[in-house]
Amino acid sequence: GQSEELLGGFIKQDRDALIVATKTGYTGGSGRENILTQFDQSRSRLKLDVVDILYLHRWDPKTPLLETFEALLELQDQGKIRHIGVSNFNIPKLEKLLQTARIKPEMNQVESHPLLAQNELFDFCQNNGIHYTAYSPLGSRDRSKNMKGGDEPDMFENAVLKSVAEKHGVHPAQILIKWAEARG
Repeated sequence: GQSEELLGGFIKQDRDALIVATKTGYTGGSGRENILTQFDQSRSRLKLDVVDILYLHRWDPKTPLLETFEALLELQDQGKIRHIGVSNFNIPKLEKLLQTARIKPEMNQVESHPLLAQNELFDFCQNNGIHYTAYSPLGSRDRSKNMKGGDEPDMFENAVLKSVAEKHGVHPAQILIKWAEARG
């Protein structure tokens, strides 16, 4: 909402140098009409004719997954989005899409860092030609306190990461980014 409106004012200045991604499916359910409406609202706020990547952020199990995904494919067929991704999909959800959708999602965006590597999911995505995109590769330092678990670590204070960072004379954030890059 607000971030799209803010970005919409800046995007046109250098559109060719940017990859613009947004998400749908997190409010009001994930039925076809809601997905199409949400996307049109996002596109309007972004002031764009075409969005590079549209992620299905959450899927409402009351709506068949294929129906939801077909709405995204419809937008792609219309030339309104270039690439389709999903967010926080586990292996069973991805398997369901691979078995039923005419086109697989191009990427799966999930929280991923050394303490939440999700190796099985990473391997599954790699083996099925789905890009594995990490969100919060530095941990979730910006997550509000009421959303954090009591045992959720501060990645910058992790003893092992701090030690490696000190050994190389860099900030722990640089170690986390290198880990993600090296992983692929």
